[in-house]
Amino acid sequence: MELSGRLKWLRKRFGLSSKSAAAEALNIKYGTYQRYEYGGQPSRKNYKIIADHYKCSLPWLITGEGEPFPGEAAPRPDADGSEAAPPHREDAPANAESRSAPIEFRISDALAMTARVLESRTSYATALYLNIVHFDRAVSSESIVSKCEEDLRAQGELLTKMQARLDDLENQNKTLTQEIRELKGVSGDCPPIALGLESAAPTGTDE
Repeated sequence: MELSGRLKWLRKRFGLSSKSAAAEALNIKYGTYQRYEYGGQPSRKNYKIIADHYKCSLPWLITGEGEPFPGEAAPRPDADGSEAAPPHREDAPANAESRSAPIEFRISDALAMTARVLESRTSYATALYLNIVHFDRAVSSESIVSKCEEDLRAQGELLTKMQARLDDLENQNKTLTQEIRELKGVSGDCPPIALGLESAAPTGTDE
């Protein structure tokens, strides 16, 4: 079953009658969520948001493999996600948090299994390849976003330092302005007088 069918099944199971209602419940933009039900792939962050909200298995949500609610007697959805959903239970199972926990696996084992599936030249190989492409794009996009966020943080820190320096210079300017006003007040606001040699005090010598 495709991701769109899994999302439709979850939406119905939790009593959300429309895509807009699901988008609002998940706090995801409607246009973004709508693309998911039409076959688009969510980002890793949104996969996690959906799995956490529905308290379903994250691996099942991503791949369709395994049980949607491990340990719970819930029917699996049909291929088109149109199966009638059982009533939603308000009390979440005690192991709900473990459902969204990442699966522990060895990369060497995963690569060996991936190679076997891809070399099978079956529809499973095509599906796996397309998923790998989508996931690769998602990871690359998140890397770019992370780099942009780091650059923005660096720029923000630089702007904060520049603003602090400007504030410091402004305070110094105010202090100097005040000192000039005080000096003018002492001198009666008179302009400085130019003194020549004739104004020098006598020294008692010809020099």
